[in-house]
Amino acid sequence: MLKHRAMQRTWLEIDLDVLQNNYDILTSHMQPDTELIVVVKGDGYGAGAAMVADTLGHEKRVAGFAVASLDEGIELRNRGHKKTILLFCYIPPELAEEIAAYDLTTTLWSAEQARALDEAAKAAGVHIKAHIKLDTGMCRLGIACRYPDQYEAAIAECEEILALEHLDITGIYTHLPTSGWLDTRQTDAGFENFKTIVDALEAKGYKLPQIHCANSGAAMFHPRMHYNLVRSGCILYGIQCLWPDQVREAATHPMRVKARIAQIRELRPGDLIGYDQAYKVTEQMTIAILATGYADGIPARIFGTTGPLVNGKVAPVVGMCMDQMMIDITGIEGVTETQIVTFVGEDHGAYRDLEQTCAAIGVHPGDFPTGFPRRVPRIYYKGGEIIAVDGFLGPMEIN
Repeated sequence: MLKHRAMQRTWLEIDLDVLQNNYDILTSHMQPDTELIVVVKGDGYGAGAAMVADTLGHEKRVAGFAVASLDEGIELRNRGHKKTILLFCYIPPELAEEIAAYDLTTTLWSAEQARALDEAAKAAGVHIKAHIKLDTGMCRLGIACRYPDQYEAAIAECEEILALEHLDITGIYTHLPTSGWLDTRQTDAGFENFKTIVDALEAKGYKLPQIHCANSGAAMFHPRMHYNLVRSGCILYGIQCLWPDQVREAATHPMRVKARIAQIRELRPGDLIGYDQAYKVTEQMTIAILATGYADGIPARIFGTTGPLVNGKVAPVVGMCMDQMMIDITGIEGVTETQIVTFVGEDHGAYRDLEQTCAAIGVHPGDFPTGFPRRVPRIYYKGGEIIAVDGFLGPMEIN
């Protein structure tokens, strides 16, 4: 009963064997002594942070996880995960006590921010673990060291942070935004900026246990940049947008996106479909009304671009609503009410991967899978069998 309930409207199928295989591909490219931070922000890129962590957390080479928010970190701690959990983004200093209570590692990107957190930690009577973030070329969070004339000030700012009494600086890192490109000039420059600051701090006697600048692209293709730790999100989830060439080894997306047909309708020329009568029927048309819409995570801009696979054929979207959409199934044989259609995955011998779907819609491959709300269940497979379902009311038992 519960398995059927999870498949009533729209759902995601997550193949944990694919996730494990992507991990194996990634680690085969890593230096032997390098460990991995598994990035599970955005609810594991839509795949479910808890299940991703449960699947990979036991691996010896996994040093921990990275998240964007305090609540994401707390979820993993409550799940029983004891390895490092790195908070990437801004956490207000007044939450210092909670950061410490859950043994989370926060990110510091300026001496001013670090001083405020140090004062809050002192007032709360706690010590907080932290990594320093350097901006080596992305112009995102970090101490600026994009140019040689910024090095001296960057080193001094790092030393000021390292001297704070209530912060335990356990690492330093940066981000390389073009590490998957075949043109490596920008990545090389960012790495040299990072290496210069790290080398200078080590020459001054500072020993930072965790040093990391390699994200998915650098972890796969730039072994000299690995240090003792790398981070990966995209490659684990099969998102290939960072290395679009066809030469390099590819991972596979573990997520399949499914929905169900609620009704089939016959329309006449002149019929007008949807809100604002956005689509005018010009000849006899058969449509299917799907039990999915933009509130289920299917981008509204799919209207007029593509559609799901129905019996192995693409059915264009001719109407889009919050909870339902209308697709043109004219000429597609054997379509029945209640049957399943596929936005990402295999359908009657045809296959659409995440990149194909996102390219057709015009969205970033990381945007689509992270947009599915709580009401869309995640159904987890291992060895071809359903092992867990996580839905609106939380985990469901499997009959």
